[in-house]
Amino acid sequence: MSEFKRRFCFMGGYSYLWLLLIVLIISCIYIIGLYNKVVRLQNIIPENRSNIEILRKKKEYLISKMIEIVNSYGLHESSIATTVSGDMSGKSSQGGFGPAIVQRLANLRMAFPQLQADHLYSQLLSELSEVESEIVQRREEYNTSVRGHNTLILQFPANIILAPFRFQTVPFLAITDLNS
Repeated sequence: MSEFKRRFCFMGGYSYLWLLLIVLIISCIYIIGLYNKVVRLQNIIPENRSNIEILRKKKEYLISKMIEIVNSYGLHESSIATTVSGDMSGKSSQGGFGPAIVQRLANLRMAFPQLQADHLYSQLLSELSEVESEIVQRREEYNTSVRGHNTLILQFPANIILAPFRFQTVPFLAITDLNS
């Protein structure tokens, strides 16, 4: 029996100290990995938000170019163009162009044949549609990152381990946030 103890007991009576050291090292690796994961997510969230802001600016640029084309055809005298201009004046209060103006610009193309023939107007309308789709996709990516971040810092045992670092939850991006 003593031969068995001698062969299979790790370093004699120090086996518990080695086990404690191994558990401590694994715990440190887990805490460092958890901390780095939260920091990585915190860096991804502003990047995703910035991508959305860039697309919003592109959307505003495309809409302003489309309105210039409408005005160049002399359609600014019609009631539809006046309504679009009214939507444009609402830009300053909301901080962006809402879906109503995009729909009106698309409807203008159907109402006036000369706009249908304008290749640039059609191209801008197509680009605007792509930008709208990309904004939706980027918003989903942003909210996925936020959900991952919030879940990570609120889940047990991470919430206890990360409490000293005072990580805060991040709000989701709503559609109303895109217009502000």
